[in-house]
This record gives sequence, C-alpha cells and structure tokens, in this order.
Amino acid sequence: MSSTTKLPLKLWYSPGACSFVPHVALCEAGLQAELILAQVGKMSEEFKALNPKARVPVLAIGDEVITEMSAVLTGIALLAPEAHLFGQSTMEKIRVYEWLNYLSTTAHAQSFASVWRTERFTNDPELYPSIQARGLENVRDIYALIEGKLSEHESDYAVGTSFTVVDPFLVLMYCWAERLKIEMETSNPRYTVYVRRLLKRQSVVEARKIHHFLQMAVALQGWHPGEVAVQRRLGFADAVSDRWRNVGKYMPDQHRLFHTSNLPFIPVTTIDEHGRPWASIMAGATGDIGFVKSPDHQTLSITAHVWDGDPILNTIAAWMKGRSSGTDSSERFLTAGLGIELSTRRRNKFAGHIENICPIGDSNIRFDMNVNEAVGNCPKYINVYKLAPFAHTRPKIAYEVKHLQQDQRLPQDVIEFILSADTVFVGSIYKSQKPTTTKFPSHAGMNARSGLPGFMRVIPSDDRTIVLPDYSGNRFVSSLGNIEATGMAGFTIVSFMTGDVLYLTGTAENIIGQDALKIMNRHSAITVMKVTGFTFVKDALPLRQQPGIPVERSPYSPKIKYAVEELGAESSEIGVRKAELKSATQLSEDLAVFRFNILPHEGASKIKIRPGQAIILDFMNWIGPPQYQHMSNAKPSLINDDRIRTWTVSSAHEADNVSWFELTMREVKGGAVTGALFELLRGSNKDYGSPFTPEKAVIAEIAGVTGDFYLGQTEVNALWVAGGIGITPFLAMLHDLTVQECPPKSDITLALTTKEPEVMLEFLTQLLARLPEHIRITINIFTHVQDVHFNLPQRDSQKVSIHRGRIPAEYWTENSGHKDVLICGPKGFGDSAMEGLQAAGVSLQSIQREGFY
Repeated sequence: MSSTTKLPLKLWYSPGACSFVPHVALCEAGLQAELILAQVGKMSEEFKALNPKARVPVLAIGDEVITEMSAVLTGIALLAPEAHLFGQSTMEKIRVYEWLNYLSTTAHAQSFASVWRTERFTNDPELYPSIQARGLENVRDIYALIEGKLSEHESDYAVGTSFTVVDPFLVLMYCWAERLKIEMETSNPRYTVYVRRLLKRQSVVEARKIHHFLQMAVALQGWHPGEVAVQRRLGFADAVSDRWRNVGKYMPDQHRLFHTSNLPFIPVTTIDEHGRPWASIMAGATGDIGFVKSPDHQTLSITAHVWDGDPILNTIAAWMKGRSSGTDSSERFLTAGLGIELSTRRRNKFAGHIENICPIGDSNIRFDMNVNEAVGNCPKYINVYKLAPFAHTRPKIAYEVKHLQQDQRLPQDVIEFILSADTVFVGSIYKSQKPTTTKFPSHAGMNARSGLPGFMRVIPSDDRTIVLPDYSGNRFVSSLGNIEATGMAGFTIVSFMTGDVLYLTGTAENIIGQDALKIMNRHSAITVMKVTGFTFVKDALPLRQQPGIPVERSPYSPKIKYAVEELGAESSEIGVRKAELKSATQLSEDLAVFRFNILPHEGASKIKIRPGQAIILDFMNWIGPPQYQHMSNAKPSLINDDRIRTWTVSSAHEADNVSWFELTMREVKGGAVTGALFELLRGSNKDYGSPFTPEKAVIAEIAGVTGDFYLGQTEVNALWVAGGIGITPFLAMLHDLTVQECPPKSDITLALTTKEPEVMLEFLTQLLARLPEHIRITINIFTHVQDVHFNLPQRDSQKVSIHRGRIPAEYWTENSGHKDVLICGPKGFGDSAMEGLQAAGVSLQSIQREGFY
C-alpha cells in the first residue's frame, strides 16, 4: 500500500498517552485519519467493545481494527513506505523493533505503569508505595539508558540518520518526566537536547495540538523583550538564550517544604491602583514558622498578620471592593514572592496571581496564591542572620507619603536607614504588549539584593534617587528585565535588629557602561530608582536577630562603591589573608590534590576550618581578569568570571588558626581556575602520585570559610552518600576522626559512586589504617568498572565491598534506619539519592545535602 490509499483511517487516542506516537507517525506520513477520543479512565462501553483490552492506541484501516503499539505503527509504516518510518535499511528496521519492544513493555507497561497504574500489579493498597518507589527507580534507570544510547549514537535521531517511529516515543517518555516530577535537563542533557530539537518538527508540533497535557515542565516561552534587552546590554544574551527553561511551572516538593517548614517571613510583590509595584512583607502574627501552607504544587496559602502601612493593604481593599479599582484585574492581583532563609542562604522564587483574600480574626488575612512560575535563585551575596520570633511588636507609621512632589526629598533619617542597609527586596512587574500578550503575559517579579552595609547609595543632589549596584549572579536578570520594560520598581528595606520596615516605589532605569561610571564610582552596571512614594513603619516585623550573634557577611560581596557625587568616595583597603600553592599531586587525568600554605599577615583575623567545611579562594590576581567577550556559547561561564571559587577542604583541622589546607579537586572542562591549576601539573611532566612544587608563586586571596556541613564532636551515627568527588568532605571528616585525641564512638556507612574506585580506595586505605577500633565503618562502592583491585587490612570494625552499577532502591531502606544522612555530589546524583531516601521513609529533616552545580 502507499500513502495514496483510499481506505478510511481512524485513530482512537487519549491526550498525553502513548497514542501520541501513532498520531505523530500519521502526520509524518501525510495520512489523514479521523481522530476519536478514548480518554484513559473514561473509556466508553462502545470503545471497550471495539477493543476489549481497553487500551489505546487503536487504529482502524477500513474494517480492520489493529491494537498494540508495534502493530499499529507497522500498519502506518506499510501504508506509507516512502516515509521510511521504520528506517532505511534492514538493520535499521531491526533496531526500530528492538526499541519499540523495550519502550512498550519494559518501559511503559512495567515501569511507568507501576507508578501510575499500581492497581494492575497488586490488590493490596498497602503495597502501593513500595511498588511505586521501585517503579520510579526503574524509570530513572530507563532514562539513564536512553541518555547513554543517544550519546553513543551521535545522530539527531534514535535510529540511523533519519526520523523513525522511535523518535516520537522517546519524546513522549521525556515529557512524562514532568508528571513524575523528575528533573531531566541536568541528569539527562543529551536526551534533553534531542527532545528539544524534535519538538520543533512539524509532525510533532501538529500532534501536540491535541495532546495538550504533553507539555514541557517550563513556565515560560522565552525571555520577554525587556530581559533580552538587558542581557544584550550586559553582553551575555546568547550565553543565556535558553536558560528560561529553568523556570518551572509548578513548585517542586522541596520548594513547597521549604516555604512551609523553613520560613518565618516572605517578601511579596503587590501592585497599587496606579500600577506601581511595591514589595510587601508577609509574616505570621508571632513571627513563627508555619504561616504558609501548600495544598498542591501550584498553590500557596499564606495566613499573614498585616500591620498598618504595608502596601498590601491597598491590594486587600481593592479585592474587598470587588476588584473595581479601575486597573485591569489581571494585572492588579499579580504577585510574586521570594522564599529566603537567611540562616542558610537558601532562596527560591515564585510568581503567579492572588486567587482569594479572606480576613481571619484580628488583623490576620489569608492569601491564596496560584503559582505558575518557580525557580531556584543565586544565594551568593546573602548575609546570614539568625532570626528569632518577636511577637510583641507595636507597629507605628513614621512617614507615609504616597506621592512625592517634584522637589520633595526623603527625610534624613530615611536616607540614613537606606545607607545602613545590607539587603533590599525588589518588586517588579512586566506588562504585556498586545502583539506578544500570549507569549509574554503580564507577571510580577520579586528578588533580593544584598551586599555590605552601605552598598546602596542615595544621590545627595536630590536626596530621593537610590543607586543599586548590580553584582554578577545567575544572569537571568529577570528583575532588571522587568524594570527595563516598565521603568518601575519597588524597594523594601527591613532592619532585622529593630523590626523597622521602609517601603519605597518609583520610576527606575538600568544604566550600564560609561554612563553608570558617571553615577557610581568604579561600577559599570546599576539600577537607579527615583522615589515617587514611600512608607516607613517602625517596630513592624515580628522577627529579630538573636542577641549576641553577629551577622555573617557574604564573602562574595564586593567593597562598597560610592556615588560620584559623594565625598570620600574611595574606601580604604583592609588586610586580606592569602594562600600560596605549596605542592600538588596529580592522581589521574582530571583529579589532583593541591596543598596551600596560608601566608602570615599581621593583624589579620585567624582562620578556622571545621572538617567538611569549604574555603573560598579568589584567583583574580594570579589568573587575571577574563578577556572581554561579547558572547561565549561554548563556555558561557567565562563571561564576567570573577575568578572566585569554593572547594571543600579535604584535610582536617582542629586548630583555631589554620596554617595550611589541602583541596582534592577535579578539573572542570573549560574551567578557568581548575584549568590553570591542572595546566601547571601537565607542564611539570610528573608521574601520577608524584608531588610537584611550582617554580613561580601561585597565590590566591582567601575570601572566607563557609558551610554547615561539618563533623561535630559528638557520637556519629550517619549514612554518608557521596557522588564522585563529593567524597571530599567525608575524607576530611574521617581524617579528623584519626587525629582527635579521644574520638567519639561512631557507626558510619559510606555509599560512594565513582568511575575511579581504585583512586578513591587509595584515599580511604590511608585513613582506615589509622581509625580507632571503636569507630565502625562500612563502605559500599558502586561503580561500572570491572575487576577492582584493592588490599585493605582485615579489621572487625571495617567492611569494604564493591558493587556493580548504581545504588539500588532497596539500599536506602536497608542502610538509612535511624541515621543522620549527609549527601554530597552533583545535582542529578543528589536528586536521585533524595528521592530514594524519601521513598524509603527517611524524612527531609534527617537529610543534609551539599552539592556542586
């Protein structure tokens, strides 16, 4: 038969189900078929009579009814042989059937079905969770296998060099990952690129019009014009051109738990009757955690105590009046928020709209928010505060000026408050334009900017223009993009010492390059806001910094830059500790140990490094600034590279004044800093394992020591989970147990995945030999390497075993009971470990995690 067949064709389908695959095949072959809905879970008796299996797809060719995926696709291919839907050659046809059998049975009917259709596998509902957990683990393995196959094949297609029916099947399964809340971009990069390319193919585009549930897990359709404009002005538009895909359209479970279980306050963006954005502060009446609920992945329900003067009162009033404020309600009730935990520097953003506002008792209001954007955010400059509830507030409005006159200035005490701030919450809004309303709808934004106290300046000549410097971050520039598009912003400053809150709104402009240098000394990217309205409320926030605990400044924060108009614009240099590379030992092609000595500096503060902590080093003076590049698609990380890096220290130190440290480091492909350090080793021609001393000085400034991921002085009962070089903090912890005078009795299990088991065993062997007998340790190494050779001393308190492949699901159940769990490794590895542990019943509160992304 050919594609000119006159036999009528019918395809029974369910949106988002596997019937998507034959639908694409029909479109690809140019065959016209009648599409008949047979939705999973709602199939009619008529359909069940047609197909007693009660499954889609079903294809009718004339009077012949065909079921089962492989048969349906074979029928379509035979109707249009010129489309070569099963490949060009005999071997390609064999490979297509190989793929189809695997995807239809092992993948779909067994693994995915055990998660979604668990009732097919057991009559006992109590067994559902374990079956689903195992199914989810199998699905991850399937994705890993597909990733490997596509990487090996080196083609735009799964079979041969042309489109086959395998390709839409793989697209379908990739899109199913969203329903399972599985992150794909980081863990399966080759698969991601492959699918994104196919999503542009006309047959796939056409089929997706009715398979409307089959969407990628992203909230945006691209950067809006304001964001693109700022990215271009800053010189990295191409480098971040597809990073908008990182913005999800729902909150992952970790974000929901974070918002509901970690946060005592949330800054949110609200819009007033004039369309101006403000940054409001939401908190419970007593300042306690728990005022936020999340009933599902797209809803936050916040019960907040609202004090006089907060701009959100304006939004409440408009809502209570039936949204009759004169501003389009779709923009009037837009909102965005920032979940920020100041004690850990964690933060996640969300955006959406207010769905309901309901008064609850005295001054308490419940806000129900629909969330349609969620993304993690850069914690680089956050200052660490240790906040405690402070319920006995007495909010009092000191100033409330909704509209400043043209020549009006901010009061002096307000200016001083701004100049003392180290954090500002930035509210913004993007207003859609008619030609692109569907692609770029209106939305609000919320972000935080932090620095040293005084990083924001006020222009003396008018005492109302605020200068906010832009520091390098994740380069999304969403807030700057909104400001670029609308020319407005809201700034809110909170004193965590007094509870005072200053709300400001005004016109805003991004200034970049030489024009910025004319306003702020030695800073070429700034946002300038001319205040048009402000409110200053004293003693409002029901939270305070804990007495006696100093604020921990971010080591990344640049020195204060002053406005050119200000006198004394140059700040004095302060003493900086420096470290010099003493020796380096290369262990493999991309793995080495670097030993640094800390140079003495009179009057400088002492350095303490706890086992498992990380050190922040600035190599700018050694490597030099990056050469100017307008774009760098191959290595976007080189753009605006500040040469500051953070590594976990692999040596152990107990002294209060550390004089040296070691870093076990893996070379990052294309990395400016690791590349330069490993180039020294390659130039030395030293054999692996032989120490090398550099002829020329390699010196880095010590920007700080960071991390709560360290070994304490009490008994250790822990499961340590390490992915590759993520073993580094655990090496430091083991080392510490070998040097302590009286190390505590401990029971440790280490699960390590690695492609270099013998190198890792060499590290461990040296440490195990020195561990006291009362420290029990079990080491399970998971690797794909065959014939691993090692020779460890036989001790009753130590056990080492080698396992082929990945960590299986049952491992978490067998080894996590009543233990504190610490995870360190790449993001994909950490995500997989987290899900396995949660499926085994381990609570998130028992898990501590660090990673490198």
